[in-house]
Order: sequence, then C-alpha cells, then structure tokens
Amino acid sequence: MARFQIKVTLIAHESVKRLKGKVQADFSEAVIDFAHRGCAAAHYRLTGEVVEHVCCRHLYGSWRLLAAFPDDRTVVVLDVAQHTNKRDTDVYLRLFDILNIEQPARPRTKPPCCTPNAEPPIDADLLEGLSVLAKRLGTD
Repeated sequence: MARFQIKVTLIAHESVKRLKGKVQADFSEAVIDFAHRGCAAAHYRLTGEVVEHVCCRHLYGSWRLLAAFPDDRTVVVLDVAQHTNKRDTDVYLRLFDILNIEQPARPRTKPPCCTPNAEPPIDADLLEGLSVLAKRLGTD
C-alpha cells in the first residue's frame, strides 16, 4: 500500500505522455518508489535558495524527474525533462524560469533529498511559492 500521495503538474503530465521505452519505464518505477518511500526515492536535493526544497531523480540517460513536497505525505512531480543545458528544454533551466529566479551561483553539492530525520525538505515559506508554482504549471 502506498504511503505517499503522488500529484503531477500539468507540465510534467504533458512530458510524461510523450515518454517512450526505457525513460517511460524508469518514470513508472520512480512514481511507484516515491509512493512507497517519499523523499528517500529521490537521488538528491537541488542547491540554491528556493530550489533547495526541490529534489531530483535521475531517469534513463539525461532525463530527470523534479519533485517537491508540500507536506510530509505528498509528492508533487514538478517536471520530467532532459538535462540539456539549453534554455528552452533543460529541466533545471525551465524550473528557474518558472520560479522567475536566476540559476544558483553556488556550486551544486547534491545533498540528500531527505533531512537527517528522514523527512522531506518542507519549508513553511515555500508552501506559498509551491502554490504559485502549481498554478503556473497547472497542478490541482
């Protein structure tokens, strides 16, 4: 039985509809893993203000799944796209654009997604930002 509710933003849903083969299989496996293990299913947390509460899971090849945690029982799949380093298609650059923030200047350290207490990276101040993000991306 799943312990975590999974929500998918509109932008992620549109990307997922186009997935095929190994990427599609990896995505399906990742969703099941997130449903059972929450933040422990992510590979790392992003570095930088605001995005330090967003986690990444690598999928096949250069594909990435970005997730956020509005509470301790919900995983929101924010986006699924390739890491291309191209402004229009890169999963990370798209996130920065949506959040209307600059790419973080400090080096990426890729800390664990979960806190030392095995909790998702929730921040009370971020909840409002996630709500704005959800509206921009079409999440219910």
